[in-house]
Amino acid sequence: MSYKVRITDAAIRDIEKAEDYIDFILMNSEAAERLVDDTETTIRSLSVAPKAYPYVSDPVLASWSIRFEKIRNYILFFLVDDEQSTVYVVRFLHERQDWSRILREETDLEI
Repeated sequence: MSYKVRITDAAIRDIEKAEDYIDFILMNSEAAERLVDDTETTIRSLSVAPKAYPYVSDPVLASWSIRFEKIRNYILFFLVDDEQSTVYVVRFLHERQDWSRILREETDLEI
């Protein structure tokens, strides 16, 4: 089964923010480019086998069917909608952020 992949506005902003931070604050444009390339590769892979990725460790978020993939120091969070054959990338957060709180309180999961 092939899935469509949709990226939320919040996830796009997260990716752009991470890229800008690495590029302009850390002054490492090569690392920023590698992060974006790895993220794009992972997002493309979601169309083929999104259920190969695990649910998050937080029990409440796992009950909401949120899956993840670690990409360097960041985590890509997504939902799989089998009825619509669609994967929704909902957030892209640094591993040291309080991602559990952000996903619970600051992320619109009504897709």
